[in-house]
Amino acid sequence: MLNNYLAKIKAVIILLLAIIVGAELYSPLVRVFFKVPVNYNDGWNAYHVAQAIAGQPLYQNILTPITYPPFSFYILAFFVKIFGNPLITERLVSIFSILAIGICVFYLVRLFTKSFFESIFAALFCLELFTSFANSYVGMADFQLLGNALMLFALIIYFKFSSVKSLFTVSLLISISLFINPDLIAIPIALVMYSFFYQKRQFLPLICFLILEIFAFTVVSQIISNNHFIYWTLFVRLYFLSHAFYLSFAVFTMLFMPIIFSFIFSFISLKENKYHFFILYFVTSLALGVIFSGGGGININVFFDLFISVSLAIGLFIHKLNPYLKNSPKKRVIYLYILTILILFPLIFNVSNKSLSIENLKSKERMTLSDVSFIKAHKGNALCETIVLCYLAEKSFVFDPYLTNVLVEKRILQETDLTNLLKEKKFSLIQLESLSYYHSDILIQGEERFSNDFLSKLKTYYYIKYKSELGVYLVPK
Repeated sequence: MLNNYLAKIKAVIILLLAIIVGAELYSPLVRVFFKVPVNYNDGWNAYHVAQAIAGQPLYQNILTPITYPPFSFYILAFFVKIFGNPLITERLVSIFSILAIGICVFYLVRLFTKSFFESIFAALFCLELFTSFANSYVGMADFQLLGNALMLFALIIYFKFSSVKSLFTVSLLISISLFINPDLIAIPIALVMYSFFYQKRQFLPLICFLILEIFAFTVVSQIISNNHFIYWTLFVRLYFLSHAFYLSFAVFTMLFMPIIFSFIFSFISLKENKYHFFILYFVTSLALGVIFSGGGGININVFFDLFISVSLAIGLFIHKLNPYLKNSPKKRVIYLYILTILILFPLIFNVSNKSLSIENLKSKERMTLSDVSFIKAHKGNALCETIVLCYLAEKSFVFDPYLTNVLVEKRILQETDLTNLLKEKKFSLIQLESLSYYHSDILIQGEERFSNDFLSKLKTYYYIKYKSELGVYLVPK
């Protein structure tokens, strides 16, 4: 009788998780097919993929620098050539990547527990974290989720086959992922440490393959980028301790319960070698998330590995609890109710956009296309802070608002290099996301895309011609 009751509670928990994930996935999935802005990176990536498709050289324009490896753009270009419509294809790759992450989490937990409940719980909980806390990254023209998915696929091969022969494929997938996004180093670090301490026979081949493949990818990237790759990727970066503190604090607040459960799992699993990789992965992803969170232009995406590692840890933790609860029906009921609270906890801090119904998306698309028509009507180069607007208006990408400001901060560019563009009226139109940029002498946003001097000169040489819900549009005086 009790077993039937517990089975029903488990079924309800999985159903509840599936409903939450389905509801959260609805908006980004539908949004894929609408011409609406999603995120700053949406247009940025679309432009560079278009360059790759057209066979144009990357890394050449100082005003549109690239701080990521070139392979992500060529990988997406390959998919676009097959399926067409660059923006939709890139967004669909993101959707399939997040689903692949869920499948990989399911498979990894199943590999170690042989239990369906723990596996499906971990997978759905992982998807819940992504869709609740990083909703704008799901279904956006960005490549990090693809890199995360490939990393997890490499883990599956490593633990499934556990042979030296499979290590070449493992290291190749890791290398490709790193050259999609170089910040994805949590799994490689954890895997190398795990191999060194517990799989010494595999350690040397794994290290050798990784070194050779990473070296080969680096050489190719340097050639493709005309020797700009290493410098732009490693050195054109800003770092803010205050940003690291606030972002880390926000993430720790949102993930408080999962992190606590993961620490408990780590502590009680210290004597079981088979779980040590997952402990290393959790600790590494937590530490690297904090360290990387101070980077300029960085957001919650630096904690994606933490989302995955806590989901894996919780799935394994649930499995480890089973023997202790076997002879205590009351404890088993309590534990299932705790799981229910755990899956509802992220909803308290849910930051996804609940207003994106079909009608709202249609309305936003109409506004977007109206603004795009306005941009198109102005001949010549345009500067859009919401980059995808200029992309949809078929304008050339001639100025990156954020990265040019970084180059000024790094003294690679002079402030006058940018303000002279305004003085010479090089842009027939400039779009700002916020009117406060134009009226305020001090930027209050965390990620400054325009310097105060640039905005001051903007008011001198340009005036506001048009306003919409998507921003304010200025033209030369």
